[in-house]
Amino acid sequence: MASELITGKKEFKVVIGTEKYNSDISFFISSYKLPGQLRIYSLFTPEKIVNFSLENECFLIILDDKLDYQKIIRNVQDHDNCKHFIVITEDSFNIPNEFFFENTIFIHPAFLKSNIFYNFFYQTLAVHSYSINYDNLHKKYKKLRNDYNTEKTLNNLVFNHVKEGLIILDYDLNIRYANKQAGYILKFENKDYQNIQLTSYLKSMEEPDLESILFDCKINRRKIKKNMQTFTLSDRQIILNYEFIPLNENDEANNIMFLFEDVTLQKKLWDEISKKKNLETLGLISEGIVHDLNNNLTNVIANINLMKQMVNDDNLKDYIIDIENSAMKSKNIINDFVHFYNGNIPTTSKGNLKELLNEIIRFVFRGSNISVNLNVESDLYEVEFNKSLLAQALKNIFVNSKEAISRSGHIIVNIKNQIINKTTTEIPEGKYVTISIEDDGMGIPKENLPKIFEQNFSTKGKDRGSGLAIVKSIIENHNGFIRVESREKIGTMFQIFLPACEASKKSVTNKERKNIKNDSTILVIENNPEIIETLKRIFLYLSLNADFCNKINIIENKINKNYDCIIIDSSNIEEKNLNRIIERFKSINKNIKIILLTHKYRFDKEKLNKMELNAIIFKPFDIEEFNEVLGEVLS
Repeated sequence: MASELITGKKEFKVVIGTEKYNSDISFFISSYKLPGQLRIYSLFTPEKIVNFSLENECFLIILDDKLDYQKIIRNVQDHDNCKHFIVITEDSFNIPNEFFFENTIFIHPAFLKSNIFYNFFYQTLAVHSYSINYDNLHKKYKKLRNDYNTEKTLNNLVFNHVKEGLIILDYDLNIRYANKQAGYILKFENKDYQNIQLTSYLKSMEEPDLESILFDCKINRRKIKKNMQTFTLSDRQIILNYEFIPLNENDEANNIMFLFEDVTLQKKLWDEISKKKNLETLGLISEGIVHDLNNNLTNVIANINLMKQMVNDDNLKDYIIDIENSAMKSKNIINDFVHFYNGNIPTTSKGNLKELLNEIIRFVFRGSNISVNLNVESDLYEVEFNKSLLAQALKNIFVNSKEAISRSGHIIVNIKNQIINKTTTEIPEGKYVTISIEDDGMGIPKENLPKIFEQNFSTKGKDRGSGLAIVKSIIENHNGFIRVESREKIGTMFQIFLPACEASKKSVTNKERKNIKNDSTILVIENNPEIIETLKRIFLYLSLNADFCNKINIIENKINKNYDCIIIDSSNIEEKNLNRIIERFKSINKNIKIILLTHKYRFDKEKLNKMELNAIIFKPFDIEEFNEVLGEVLS
């Protein structure tokens, strides 16, 4: 196989399959300037021509009538590897119709050296070259278009699947593009938002305002980031973390990207967690304080009981009784509030709301110019409540009313029965006793009304704002509800709804005091010297003998005597050590009686029953409580 390269712009393969006209055609191709670069292959047998066309793409195959050109053309066209065919034959004007082949021309040998052959050859080659260039350009165009569509699709996927809202702003701060999340947050998914100012959707509630921040970003081309910023939409407030990011310097339009995240729910949850942590911290702190207060109150109450028994002067005894009552109130308040802060249900009992309110009103408004009218409906439903907690809640409301009234004013308190129907209010249906407290003070601003029961909210700089938060928690701990209505410069009304309980028949039974055996052997495990002295006085008053030791003596096994009863103060004793002490004494005497001195916040009765205890005495206690428990255990 011979080949020859003719210089040109683009290479095309030409097969010359006629030996007779080979030299004429080669001379013609080399002599004329053609629009392309031709590589000539001289192949003179059908097998070589067909095999070559199977392996190579040819521009032109030139044959003569000495070969079986029909068979060659059919075989080559079956594989579509050649664009054009020329058949040189002296019978070119007498070709039957059945011998028609696509892209095939028949010429007379006389035309090989004429301009007609040159023009045909030149135009065919030019058209083929242009066709190839067009195909290549079209392929490049299709590739660029596909790449653009792919990139556009990917960008849309990225923009619409990021969790943040994303908005592109133009130089005039109009919205050009917004992803789905942005539309969802700002509520314009189904609106035509393009070319509308961003500030028409978002209104900043903090300084600097949104317009100033956008202007700074636009002029100085710098990134600006803000967290926990409050904005108003048409129907609500939202809290956003956001960034304004100028796009790159090659962006002639000076576009700005606004990337933002709605953190309203996270902020609300964080505030709730913070409130809970504050209450938990307050509860932990109060436990340590209450431990010391209860020890001191134990000494005060027990010694006052003893003094009351020893004093004969009635006037002096009245003073002692007043001190005793105050100490007992302190005891109840401390224990109930420890329960409250630890989330426990306080002990409740049926009581007289009228007496409670009269007592609080006298205490709060003593010496003031404010008149308080108390109206109580006859035949009130019975209500179960914790006296010290409910007193604290009502006291906080009265103090707020007192402070809202400048110098003199009026407060009206109404207590009445009320039946709530399910269809008329959000409060569950049932029987309630309602307490309404209405003043004519300065009132509460409308924007502050939703916040007054929040922890740490206050309009008073000196306050920490926990008063009304405690009120709400106490009322809800009683399965009750509280409402507030207020108008500025007119006054405020608080309404408390406490569920009524079923009336029960009261039966009075006299407890029979059980006698304690004087020869009972008692051991008291106590570390506090003041409590030890107080207990010694109590045992002396009760004509009983008792031994005393501290927990170190027990742990070191220094006490091996067989006792009828041991009284253990659980203060500063870990639960596992407490169990060991109990097990040790039960190993000496399996019938030994065990009484635990403890604080209400530390152990509940269910837990203590599992420890095989006979009784619990909660500190602070008085002599009567102490004697009653001993009588039950040692009678």
